[in-house]
Amino acid sequence: MLELKNISFSYKTIIPFKKNKVIDNLSLKFDKGLYSIIAQNGWGKTTLLKIIKGFLIPDCGEIIINGAKTKFKNYPSDYFSLFSNSFKNFYPQLTVIENIKLFLTLEDVKIDLKKINQFSKMLGIENYLNKKTQELSTGSIAKAILLKIFIEDKNFILLDEPFSNIDEKSLEIIKDYLTKISMKKTIIIATSKRNETKGFVNEKNIISY
Repeated sequence: MLELKNISFSYKTIIPFKKNKVIDNLSLKFDKGLYSIIAQNGWGKTTLLKIIKGFLIPDCGEIIINGAKTKFKNYPSDYFSLFSNSFKNFYPQLTVIENIKLFLTLEDVKIDLKKINQFSKMLGIENYLNKKTQELSTGSIAKAILLKIFIEDKNFILLDEPFSNIDEKSLEIIKDYLTKISMKKTIIIATSKRNETKGFVNEKNIISY
């Protein structure tokens, strides 16, 4: 279980002593299953997922993971996988397989070539593994990053606008797989488009702002 208590976060501005508050006293609970946070761009969805991952430290509040309070100075970021379109995930000059191996090594995850081949076929990018990332379309890069996340097999999966550039056929395959693994994992999807999670995420697990 993941619980956020009274989380607030502000970005510094160019004006001294003035901050731009993005998240204000937010409290949420997530159990195992599929969840969706739906809000307009600029609300703070990406910021929230980065706080959960441990990339950003909130101004105040606490995060409780499986009943244990966390300390932001020693935050267990390795509990989480994060997909975000807001920053570069893969190095463009490296091939897809080189990127996957690099990031799995950094996450201390075993490199399983059988699983890499299995997921690449499922996502339809098996012919792109030895191509440089800079040669791929935005949709293919997104699928390659999802492939890495699936192999990491973390208990908490954070997806920031994951479906924006993915074709319909692959989208259905990805949603089916996420539904399957959500029985044992907590998956949070942040999006500005309600139709992306309609009929996919249970209505009681949709959080709208």
